[in-house]
Amino acid sequence: SHQMNAHVTPMMRFGGQGPQPWAIVDMIRDGFDLRIVDPDVTQIPDNMDVLLIVHPAGMNDRQLYAIDQFVMRGGRAAIFVDPHSEVAASGNRPGGPPQQQQTPGSSEFERLLNAWGVTMDVDKIVGDYATAQQVNAGYPGSPKVLRYLPWLELNKPNYNGDDVVTSELGPFVVASAGSLRQTENATTSLTPLISSSNEAMLYGVDAIRFGPNPQRLIDEFKPDGVNHVMAARISGTASSAFPDGAPKADSNDQSGGEDKPAEQREHLAESAKPVNVIVVADSDILFDQLWLRRQQLLGQDVIIPIAANGDFLINALDNLSGSTDLISLRSRGKSSRPFVVVEELRRSAEQQFLNREQELKTKLTQSQERIGELQSKASAGGGQLFSAEQQVEIDKAREEILNTRKQLRDVQHNLNKDIESLATELKFMNIGLIPIIVAVVALVLAGLRYQRRRRQAATAQS
Repeated sequence: SHQMNAHVTPMMRFGGQGPQPWAIVDMIRDGFDLRIVDPDVTQIPDNMDVLLIVHPAGMNDRQLYAIDQFVMRGGRAAIFVDPHSEVAASGNRPGGPPQQQQTPGSSEFERLLNAWGVTMDVDKIVGDYATAQQVNAGYPGSPKVLRYLPWLELNKPNYNGDDVVTSELGPFVVASAGSLRQTENATTSLTPLISSSNEAMLYGVDAIRFGPNPQRLIDEFKPDGVNHVMAARISGTASSAFPDGAPKADSNDQSGGEDKPAEQREHLAESAKPVNVIVVADSDILFDQLWLRRQQLLGQDVIIPIAANGDFLINALDNLSGSTDLISLRSRGKSSRPFVVVEELRRSAEQQFLNREQELKTKLTQSQERIGELQSKASAGGGQLFSAEQQVEIDKAREEILNTRKQLRDVQHNLNKDIESLATELKFMNIGLIPIIVAVVALVLAGLRYQRRRRQAATAQS
């Protein structure tokens, strides 16, 4: 396998906070010479081929300057920033509850990204109805299947088919990703690698910070028609984020230690050669639970990828290191050929059911409010007895409440059943109907050939 040197900043203890490191670490080591950057680094050696940075939170000026000058000297980098790291928020515990305080964001690192011509709102996440994964938002015994708009499964329509990193990529999963865009005065070019559909919008991080609420996100969903970029390649001539040179003191260093000035070296205010940096607006994509399953087979821990997240990272590192060998083989390991029409009809049916559900909830609220008004009027009249007209109206409102609740339960129950039935019918038309038609045509042709042979035999006898 191709060998290279890669550096990883341990801002999230990328090697793992549990009994074993993340599986992506072993994947990197299988193909590359992986080295870990010391947190107190003042300069990154030139013999490093690629710098890999994952969730850079709480970085000081000394660290930022070291990264900046590495890129200015022509170093390549793969950077995973995140407006909301779900892994960090749950303490890196699979299925762990959200912490009450958010992990520090990537605002310090925005200084570098802005200088290189790209920006990301550190308090906004992408919600995409078209690619959202389905979750069970109900209760035990009362399932309710909804789309959770920040969890996306992306595929070929979302990829840049002209870039070797994504041209043959399989399904790709993200969780609470940010949106990248080019700055107004950028001297570099931003090439999208992975984007949302145009049925997307940006939510504030507060919408999910203390736990998911799929229904509320759907209720607030208003697509902005933008294909939000979640991974991009930055190339061209870039300026340093430190135009005045190396920082004189470590102003952001909260460690309490003695300030360490950056090692003296010629400062580059502009990149010596065109930069080549890949930026991804989600660091959770590298976490095991998002893209693989572990199984025990004959006493061995076997990793089964269920998404191409690992492929994407290895492709990116391979490409940034200057080699594209075996990229097509590596990324063809998984493929997905979804029924596009089925998915579009599924989303349309889902939206109709959800709209009907919202109408019934509004009707239910109105009926309950009407009963409350009638009760208030009776109390204001000095007694608890209702007039005959009021009693009839209350009975009617209560009956509407019962009927509405029944219809609401039916809508929630039939939502997934009707959608799956629709998908099954269309899949039958795509898969089963064609062979049936071919068989019928073959039988008709066989019958015609038989009749022709009989006519030819009859003619010969005569």
